[in-house]
Amino acid sequence: TDTGDQGQHGQMKEQAQEALQQRYARVSEDELYFERDFSSHESIFTSDILVTDWSSTACEFSFSTLKPSIFIDTPMKVGNPHWKELSIEPSDIALRNQMGISIPVDRAGEISQVAASMLSDQQSWTERIDKVRSEHIYNIGHGAQAAGEYLLQDILEKQKARAKETTPQNAQVSEAPKRASATPARMKQAAKAPIKEAPQTRSRLNNLPAIDEPGQARSANMRDAGQSPMAKRGANDD
Repeated sequence: TDTGDQGQHGQMKEQAQEALQQRYARVSEDELYFERDFSSHESIFTSDILVTDWSSTACEFSFSTLKPSIFIDTPMKVGNPHWKELSIEPSDIALRNQMGISIPVDRAGEISQVAASMLSDQQSWTERIDKVRSEHIYNIGHGAQAAGEYLLQDILEKQKARAKETTPQNAQVSEAPKRASATPARMKQAAKAPIKEAPQTRSRLNNLPAIDEPGQARSANMRDAGQSPMAKRGANDD
């Protein structure tokens, strides 16, 4: 439901409560008391019987006090119209007649007789509700401890599994900084090392003439050209 529907539902609920209180305004609060302050749970723990329609408060009341509830079978507010296709009976329906008694709307006038019967057999209802509670609620009185131990164990198991999966990757990452730190040292060492030249390259460099000025370079080239095989053959022909 959207915010508008929730607001409308709240207004209708307040109007119904006001109308009900006005209807029984002449009845003493010792006989009939309307709870107006829901900040406390005192009324739940001090009551002998809870009367409701489909409120989940019945579970809180009966399971915490081991006292019965009376349910009025008003039309259900169904959020999923196809819920029967799931083949799962909702707990709101299944538990109604296990921790209390459900009464059709047309028999609402019988509530007082049903309540009187429950009060006369309180011990039987206590044992019955205790059995139902043990089938649906576990670790009563130390649920927080049991939940904490379960969560802690689950976290530890997941951490172990994750550590096994990431161990090879961690080993490769730990070696990377060593290689990176060694690279600059190797580069510096390589820069200081003397350059080794091939023997052919050194002999060629030694045979080259010394060149100081452009004119000397041309004369050196001319002398070399005059001593070439082509120049000797031309001189012999003359």
